[in-house]
Amino acid sequence: MSGTHEDITSRKYAQEKLRLSEERHRLIAQNASDVIWTLSFDGKLTYVSPSVEKLRGFTVDEVMRQSWEEIFTPGSLSLFLRNFRDFHDNYSRDGFPLESWRLELEQWHKDGSIVWTEVLASPLIGADGTFLEILGVSRDISERKRYEDKLLQARIAAESANRAKSQFLSHMSHEIRTPLYSVLGLAQMINREPLNARQRDMVGRINDAGQSLLGIISDIQDLSRIEAGKIEFEYLSFDLMALLSKLNNLLGPKASDEGLELHIEASGVPPGMLQGDELRLEQVLMNLIGNAIKFTTNGKITVGVKPIELTGKSARLRFEIIDTGIGIAPDVLPVLFKPFTQGDGSITRRFGGTGLGLAISKQLVVLMGGRIGVESQIGVGSNFWFELPFMRDERFQEDLSVLPALVPAPGLELQGFHCLVVDDSDTHRELMKQALEWAGALITTATDGQQAIQFLKRQPGDFDIVLMDMQMPVMDGLTAIRLIRDQLKLVGLPIVAVTAGVLPEQRQAALKAGSDMVITKPVDMEQIAALLRRRLIPQDPRSGEFLESTAILHIALPEPASAPVPAAEELFPIVSGINHVKAAKLLCGNQEMFRKFLNGFASKYARVVEQTHHDLNHGERESAARHMHNLRGYAGSICAMDLMEKAGAMEEAIRKGETDLDDGLMALNRQIQDLIAASAPWRR
Repeated sequence: MSGTHEDITSRKYAQEKLRLSEERHRLIAQNASDVIWTLSFDGKLTYVSPSVEKLRGFTVDEVMRQSWEEIFTPGSLSLFLRNFRDFHDNYSRDGFPLESWRLELEQWHKDGSIVWTEVLASPLIGADGTFLEILGVSRDISERKRYEDKLLQARIAAESANRAKSQFLSHMSHEIRTPLYSVLGLAQMINREPLNARQRDMVGRINDAGQSLLGIISDIQDLSRIEAGKIEFEYLSFDLMALLSKLNNLLGPKASDEGLELHIEASGVPPGMLQGDELRLEQVLMNLIGNAIKFTTNGKITVGVKPIELTGKSARLRFEIIDTGIGIAPDVLPVLFKPFTQGDGSITRRFGGTGLGLAISKQLVVLMGGRIGVESQIGVGSNFWFELPFMRDERFQEDLSVLPALVPAPGLELQGFHCLVVDDSDTHRELMKQALEWAGALITTATDGQQAIQFLKRQPGDFDIVLMDMQMPVMDGLTAIRLIRDQLKLVGLPIVAVTAGVLPEQRQAALKAGSDMVITKPVDMEQIAALLRRRLIPQDPRSGEFLESTAILHIALPEPASAPVPAAEELFPIVSGINHVKAAKLLCGNQEMFRKFLNGFASKYARVVEQTHHDLNHGERESAARHMHNLRGYAGSICAMDLMEKAGAMEEAIRKGETDLDDGLMALNRQIQDLIAASAPWRR
């Protein structure tokens, strides 16, 4: 016999090591709570750990015989197969799996329920670098998904409750506003009766309390609109210097009455027009300056504006309102901009208010892309600041070396200027004609764009500015503006587009057509005056440059030289549903014209909803939208702001083709009839 002996100790050790490794992995797979599985390159299960029975209720043998449709719900199956195909295609194309993937998938349980699982799949690569199979782990996350679903439902419920709160506040403020206007109107009427000093004082207190309540209601309504996401911003051209002058004229006398000095500085502000939401900027400044006056007993309030970033097309400005008032405690500063928050209870008792002004200001600043803050010390004063970005209007970049002084308007600043007013509405033409004539301007009117073109063809050099309505029969404003610029070549003639402003794209279209400025109804004559100041200041024949004005223009009725008289808005009729302060300003205190407009409203729009219904029933949607457009414009002329907003919304809904309009039209009709009834004592 012959034989050989070979040492196989290392091989035996390797076999034992392999056996122990396999036993270890078998025990891990059998006892793990997660399901471990392997998948071949052609998509077949090659192994599933026993824990699958605990997860899905099926045995290992049952799972190995199942199709993917029996494992995953339809939505999860689509997601799984898409990822597997990508995995497969990437390997086939590149020769190597690119990466692992993690998914959250729904799997069927044996009892018909659904189990949420987190699935992690990774490639297994051999020693020679070849692909062997896909190793996957499935983990039960049903409890976590239930918790997440509860959180989602809680968030939805909270958001729904917040929306309901906002709607409730909005509705309540509207409902309170209506009887409040009646209270203020009755107080005004009583004040006209012969009263003794004590009675007149009590009536004055009623009026003051009513105005204070009206301010609170307006704040609540603003906050509810912001929280409901229903607030909109209009980024149009405006004159910052004119706005600052307006604030100086409005708040300067109030500060003076309190023994304070209001000083407005605008050093380094770029010349020309800015693009932004002037109304919201004014609201923030009014809130902050008003607060500074309210909480300052002596000293001064300084309003500073300066650029912190400046390019040829944009500007980021910092506004600072610095007072020498009571100051704010350090522990209050972090919560100061939250709704219904004030320094402490004594602040509310001493100064009144709800603390909404700062919350609204912060929301507006943030929504406009800015930031806001405060620095303060008790007994020293406060510095409220905010920063906002603006675009610079390249059409209004005159190089003015000295900014106009912020002094009250001298009045009649439009003496000698010739204005062409184009509008198909008799009311709007008369309103603008009256206001501009009071400012000293010469007025020519046209009823449509075609008539305006004829005037400009015959007298191209006679007009200093054109006020052009956008929606008119015969020829609309957009067509007329294009013809003025392209056909008549009057590129230097200032054109102000006047629109009801239902849609932002309509106002953008006016700018693209060639208008220099877009203003919304009711017309703010200060905006027109600001444009005239920039474009129509006489030139110095020696230099060919614009002379600098000594004051920002305002359109106002000149006061007699005798003793001071009450402000126009204090004597103006108060009608429920109409902003009498805005109407008095718009009509320069002309009560006779206001009464005439009220009569016109009652005669023209008492049946406008009925006419709109008729047109809609006969498929004449354009005519129906036109009714709402005219109503919106007329409501703006008498400063029925809520009615104007609702008519505009109804016009937009009609133009969009919406059909569920009955409830909105019924509510609009009730509002119209209420306004007609409320205005009855002032009509004749």
